[in-house]
Amino acid sequence: RHGAVEEVHVSVKLLPLLSKQVVVDAVRVKGLRANIVKGKDGKLNIEDLTGSPPDKEKPAPKGTGPGVQVDIAGVEITDAAIGYTDQAAGTKYALSKVNLKTGRIAPGVPARVELDLRAQGDEPKLDLQAVLKTRFWFDPGKSANLDDIQLDASGAAAGMTKLALKLTGSAAVDIAKEQAAADLAGKVVDSNIKAKLNVASFAAPVIRFDVEVD
Repeated sequence: RHGAVEEVHVSVKLLPLLSKQVVVDAVRVKGLRANIVKGKDGKLNIEDLTGSPPDKEKPAPKGTGPGVQVDIAGVEITDAAIGYTDQAAGTKYALSKVNLKTGRIAPGVPARVELDLRAQGDEPKLDLQAVLKTRFWFDPGKSANLDDIQLDASGAAAGMTKLALKLTGSAAVDIAKEQAAADLAGKVVDSNIKAKLNVASFAAPVIRFDVEVD
């Protein structure tokens, strides 16, 4: 099975659709269960749900161009679980107890985002409980930003069985210029850390970073 869901609620206002605006009062998903499998042939088991790859020669469907404005009052995902298996590599990963809550999502509007989850994997060994709080805003097709990042994670990862991670900072993506940057600081176990990351050219990324650890 691809998965299941216990409850889904989406409330769309019809009148704004006349002016190419999709205004959603709320998106609520409870009890999502998704199982994604990449077979030895490289194909995903969900390809029958997503359809065949889009034909570049075909024009985009009407109403999907940049003229459509999306405004969502908030997204709430409760108790989700997502599994991923790569049969060729022989690896399995799982996200469980996933809870996501956001404020209003609309162009240029800062939205508070709260995410907590448990991430597990077998190769390499991974078992982390993580909580992320941040503020997100975007300009469609141009940029996306995260500030006031607060990340707390603990568990087993990177060969450590008692990993404790606390980070704060900000991140930004400039889609037009194909650049991304992050500025983070915090503690890894008992060490203070500062890190700056810059990525240029998404097709063939050039990655630069500075890291200071005491």
